[in-house]
Amino acid sequence: MGTLLKSKFEHQGYAVIKQGIEPELLSHLQQHAQSLLRDTKELAMQGRGLMHIALSQYKDDSSVSRINNL
Repeated sequence: MGTLLKSKFEHQGYAVIKQGIEPELLSHLQQHAQSLLRDTKELAMQGRGLMHIALSQYKDDSSVSRINNL
């Protein structure tokens, strides 16, 4: 595992597992999850229906608390 990539994940609060998930796959999954969250927030702000998605709102910040049945 590259030292820079490992440091990046550790800085973001991720536990880096030496066996199992490759860092590149973890990075891809993180980017995909961020994309899903961004799209979900955008749909919510447009007032469109979001089946199987639980949203939380605090002041002006909305967040996705759970996504079921992906």
